[in-house]
Amino acid sequence: MIKPKMLFIVPPNRSAINARLLSQEFPYMGVACLMAFLKQHSIDCAVVDTSLRYSEKDRILTEAIQVHHPDLIGLSLFSNVAGEGLEIVRAIRRVTTAPIVVGGPHISCTGSAFLEKAGVEYGIIREGEWPLLKLVEYLYMGNPRHLTLATLPGLIFRDSGGAWAMNPNTEMVED
Repeated sequence: MIKPKMLFIVPPNRSAINARLLSQEFPYMGVACLMAFLKQHSIDCAVVDTSLRYSEKDRILTEAIQVHHPDLIGLSLFSNVAGEGLEIVRAIRRVTTAPIVVGGPHISCTGSAFLEKAGVEYGIIREGEWPLLKLVEYLYMGNPRHLTLATLPGLIFRDSGGAWAMNPNTEMVED
């Protein structure tokens, strides 16, 4: 059993006033909570913030992937930067074939539409801590909970026939 490595990508933010791209003005709490939760379960995590120099995202992502060698890459998206999310996925794909999982409000609202357009393997709806942990365990840690993709809570994935399937997310963090 390997100790999996996950790389989280923080996209830029967008001004509500003039739609200009902005860097994140404060720590990206959703990703920070996911990382803390995964680290409590012995999963090695790193994060790269593309919002700081979005125009250099290709170089930044290439360097991060070469340094961290992730087994899985995570991206959290708001709908106002879904186009940038597509650009980020394309930049990742130029460097690695590591599976990508996308979550956040955009995926929770639109389901598999972004995944289909971007060519992403997995999506997670609603809160991501437990679903993401279980996906990592399923893919890389010997599947100790004996899950299948069809039983992973909150997961969007392609079924055996190639159609998109979405499981309800019933596992919320209580505290």
